[in-house]
Parts: sequence; C-alpha cells; structure tokens
Amino acid sequence: MRDRVARAVTVAAAVLATCGVPARAATMAGAARDSHDRVATVLACSRPAAARPAGLPADRAACLGVALGGTQSPASPGGAALPVCANQAAGLNDRCERWARAFNDRSPDGSKVDDTPAGLVLNKQGDRMFVATTTKVGAAQPRVTVAALSTKNGATLWTAHPPVVYSTTANAVTVTADDRTLVVTGTLLYLPNLNASPLTYWFTTAYATANGRFLWGALFRGGGVNVPVAVRTSPRGDSVFVTGTASYGGHQREYIEWVTAGYRLRDGKELWHNRYGGQAGGQNWPVGLAVAPHGDVVYVAGSSEHPQTTGTYNWDYGALALDARTGRVRWKAVVRQGSNHDPVAMALSPAGDRLYVTGAATYGTVTSPAYGMLTVALSTRNGARSWLTRYLDPSGLSATPMAFAASPKGDRVFLAAAVGQRRTVVAGAVEPSVLTITTFGLDARSGHGAWSLAYAPDPSYSAVPTALAVNAQGTMLYLAGQVGPPLLVAAYPVTLAVTAAGKRAWVARYDVRDPGGAGVGAAGYPAVPVAVVVDRAGANVYDSLSYYPAGTGVASTECGTAHGAGVQQTCAPTGAANLVLAYAK
Repeated sequence: MRDRVARAVTVAAAVLATCGVPARAATMAGAARDSHDRVATVLACSRPAAARPAGLPADRAACLGVALGGTQSPASPGGAALPVCANQAAGLNDRCERWARAFNDRSPDGSKVDDTPAGLVLNKQGDRMFVATTTKVGAAQPRVTVAALSTKNGATLWTAHPPVVYSTTANAVTVTADDRTLVVTGTLLYLPNLNASPLTYWFTTAYATANGRFLWGALFRGGGVNVPVAVRTSPRGDSVFVTGTASYGGHQREYIEWVTAGYRLRDGKELWHNRYGGQAGGQNWPVGLAVAPHGDVVYVAGSSEHPQTTGTYNWDYGALALDARTGRVRWKAVVRQGSNHDPVAMALSPAGDRLYVTGAATYGTVTSPAYGMLTVALSTRNGARSWLTRYLDPSGLSATPMAFAASPKGDRVFLAAAVGQRRTVVAGAVEPSVLTITTFGLDARSGHGAWSLAYAPDPSYSAVPTALAVNAQGTMLYLAGQVGPPLLVAAYPVTLAVTAAGKRAWVARYDVRDPGGAGVGAAGYPAVPVAVVVDRAGANVYDSLSYYPAGTGVASTECGTAHGAGVQQTCAPTGAANLVLAYAK
C-alpha cells in the first residue's frame, strides 16, 4: 500500500509539474479562458480571506458568487436531496460527501499528533470500519495505531496500540472472514546498541475487533531491512499470510528478495516462510498477495529481475503459487514482453482459476521508447499464460496503471490508469500533456478491451487514480484519485463512480471545503487517497486519505461552510490526519 501511494504521488507530481497553464494566456480562446478564470477564482475562494487576490469578498459564499457569476447550484442527479456544497455549485461535482472525519490519535499531553493511514476495511454488517495508521506524537517515536469508527458518522469507537516501546509503522491491514480479528502488518525498528546499525523487522499484530484488545505480535527478520507490503487471512480464519521484501547488504548492488510468511491466527506463531530471489538475484519486489477461495494456496506477484549481459538491469513480471500449509512452491511463472516491466497490482478471479497481474512496460526502441501497460492472466493450476494484452495510448503519451480489481461476477477485470492526453486550445498550438483517470474494462476470458472511460475535469487539470474497488454485486466500480488544478496550488482528492458497462455514474471532488487543499499541494503535502471501499450492500462508499490541513484557522472557516451545507465534518485536526469520507452510492 505504501509503495502504491508513493507511486501515485510521484506520477502526480511529475505530471502536475508540466501541466501548469498561464492564468491569462493571451492565446487562449475565449471559452477556454473563461473556464480557466472561473476555476482559478473558485480555487482562490478556498483560501483564507487574507490570502485571496484583491477584490474578492472575504465571505466564502459571496466570493463563490463572484466566481460563478451568480449561477445556481445544479439539481442533484435524479432529484435526490443531497447537500449542496460549494464545489457542486461550481459545476465540478455531481454530489457531496455524507460525512467527513479527520482521524487523529489523541496525545497524552495535547501536543500535535500526525497520523499517516495504511488502509481501511469494513465489517460485513457495514456498521463499523477499521483504520490502521502510523502515529507521530510530537518528538516521540512513531507507533502503530488501530481504530474502529462508526460508519454512521465516523465517530471513533475505540483505539489501540501494540504494547512495545520501539518505533513501529503500519503498512497494511485486513480483517478476518468472521469479523472477529483485525490484523495489521508493518515494521519495527530495533537498535541493538548505540554502535550498531538499526534493524528493521516485519511487525505483524492482531486485535479483537469488538474492543481493540491486543492479541499478539509477531516479528520476522530475513535481511537487514524488511518491509511488508500486503496481508491476508485464510477463508477459514485459521491463518495469516504476509508478503514483503527483505534487503541484504554486502553486495556491489543491494540484493532484495520477496519473502512470504504464514502465521497461526490463534497466537501469531510462524508456520513457514518462503524466499524468492528472482531470475538472477538482484532486486525484486512483490506487489500483492491473494488466497485461494478454498484457502489451500497463496499467490504472490511482483517484479523479478532477469539476467543481463549488457551491464544494465531489467525486470519481468513474476508470480508464485505457495502451499498455504507449508509454503512449498507449487509453481512459479515469469512473463516478459518489452522491457523494464513494473508490476503495480494483482487480482485473483472469484473462482480462483486465474491470477491477473498488471503494470507498466517499455516498448518501441532504445532511441524511440513507448511507455504502455501490460496485463497478463495466468492459470492458477500451473502458472501457464491464459492471455496477455498490452495498451499503448494512440496519443503517443504515457499510460501508467495504478490500481486493479476483478469483478465478483468473473466476467471482467477493471484497470485504473493515468493516461496522457494532449489538449489543443488554439489551432496549431498544443498545450503540455495532462493526465486523465482512465478506466478500462477487460474481458476476463480473453483480455480484450470491452470499454474504456476517461475522466478529465478541466482542460488544464490532471487527474491520477490511486485506488479502485468493485461492489459485491459487480455492477459498480469506484475510483479514488487526485486532481491537480492550474498554478500548482493544490492537489485535491476525487472519487469517481463508474458502471460495470463503462458509463460514468457520478463524481465527487473534495476540494473547495478542503483546508488541506489550498497551498498544501505546492508545499508537498497533497491529500492522497490511500484506499476506497464499498459495503456489501453496495449502498455506501468510503475513502481513506492521507491529509494535511493548512491550519486550524482555515479548518474552522472551511468546516463552518460545510456545516452550513449540512455536511458533517470535523473542524480542528491537530496535525496530519487519516481523513475518511463517506458517500452514498
């Protein structure tokens, strides 16, 4: 999860750095100029009154009135009585959130607390959610925090911490099939003595979902630096599986392995672990973990370095099938088409018969490379390739996959990508490229593209996806990502709902009322969606974001506007927070 978010931030930053458009470009056509000015003014209204350009009213509503030229809020789709918020009035949104809560762990002395989210999971009943964060209180060492929140309004029900004095982080979280146990995996930093180098262990912990009671903790050390990336439990709820990396020094080039471990859920006892060093040793990273529907096989996929004779390094897709009881390798597969393969996500079909892996790859030639996407389906019986498909955007610009999911119906796999586009404002003049959130529906049997849908909110904005979820009915998918406006002032979170047939259902941007938006993106603290989940009934969608408020004064002003619009929102986070948003389907 942490790797995926870092990748999203890197891609977004690289694109936003190239897509700024002069605020008053004389060459812009009238319509484009008006649209740009409107967006820039709406953005200015989201800043504190003292930071707005001269001539704009101090009152938020009056300021937006100037920005929108007196236009009225559009009716909600279907006439639904949803809260009317400022960004909806700006014509940027189809709807607003039901509630928003910025979770910050409490500090014993009231000092500043920063919380960095690692994930979000729901119970089956849909009345409670669980978050795992890394909490930093003042100058103290970071520590793992887990919490249960009410899905009704985001209220905190309980919080818990592992009983250790060392520095710990949360990287991924899951809940057992019976909803009784929450499992978090992350790291623990141990310093043997003042003269020794610190050791980074995997640190996996379990908690009772009823009250947060700590159940057990398990350490794993394969190399000097060990970082878990994913955790899953068996369908029967008797085992926990974790995958990640172990790094080893002492080589001309650092050696990194995949490591996958199995634990007994009852007490955290390690049952087995498996190490995979790729095709040529070197550097290898797993991107995900899945467990077969019957619980007998664990699947891991990621990058696998292969031999080179040129002195350069290259990576393939790799996948392993491991016996869930012993960790023994049942099969391994390596896929290569193009070069510099960069897998980002994997998914298992509902029936457990196919393993899907997607990512980026380089095609073309050394002097004229083309950057596209590569998706492959492997048979889970023996690792044989079922199909392989690649995508190169017709514009010639890059296409970078960011998130992946399989339909519960088994007929589709869905891919969310950041795809470059060119926008012509004046004939013969092409603006720098921008990214769109582009969703692809692939036929699960053949890999052929069934449909694609691009979301681009404004001619000068870029949009990058970071997370993807599909409802249990297989009828809707939800994407969370970032939108970057002109002038690099901010990076706003966006949630996009798309039907399984590839039609846009609604979009919700959490921006104008976001005290973490104005100026924060430019300062390097954008609001980044870490996870999006949907309840089993398909009625509610929740986002977890890494959120950095600009200041308490701004937060109070912004939250007052939200409360006036009928949206529940916390108003005074004390530091960086895990911001959870709730939307109706």
